[in-house]
Amino acid sequence: MKPPSLAEPVLRWGLAALFLWAGISKLVRPDLFAAAINNYRLLPYTASVALAYYLPWLELAVGSGLFLKRFRSGAALLAIFLLTLFSLALFSALIRGLNINCGCFGNLGEPGRRALTIALIRAAAGWASALWLFRANEV
Repeated sequence: MKPPSLAEPVLRWGLAALFLWAGISKLVRPDLFAAAINNYRLLPYTASVALAYYLPWLELAVGSGLFLKRFRSGAALLAIFLLTLFSLALFSALIRGLNINCGCFGNLGEPGRRALTIALIRAAAGWASALWLFRANEV
């Protein structure tokens, strides 16, 4: 039996907090989140609105699942998937020179290249954490 690692609960709680915060902040104003999604110019407006109502609940499920041993691996895998898609959207916005808010936590924060770059770095760190957690909790 391997000794317990301090890294696992720290990464798990941090990633769970990130997803819970993101989900809750988007539930408060789904209209602003739909506008933030639409600003990426990757989806039709109706899909942006649908995603704005669905995604916060999925983020809450991921955040909650990271606390429950039975769902931990699935939640980590879903976090990897969501963070991969988000990173691709951020990268696309940066390449196209869009001056938008990332939409990470509702519509908080300033728009612009610097904010998108910070969001991309945060998403990459979250992705690495989720991958580590998935591997550490594989059944």
